[in-house]
Amino acid sequence: MRAVVFRDIGGIRLDTVPDPSIRQPSDAIVQITSSAIRSRGGLVEEVGCNVRGMCCGSRVLIPSTISCGAC
Repeated sequence: MRAVVFRDIGGIRLDTVPDPSIRQPSDAIVQITSSAIRSRGGLVEEVGCNVRGMCCGSRVLIPSTISCGAC
């Protein structure tokens, strides 16, 4: 799949990456369906066995702030 990848501070590019998968029981895979300055809308595609309060097909909002990895 194609994805925007944050490599380092100021290092953003479009790459081909493996499809996401559930690695931990608390993981969720969310397809981004819309984006705005302060949040992103998404559709939950898959959840781990320990995820509570959402299921496949749930609509969610995700904060769009990205950690720089330095703070």
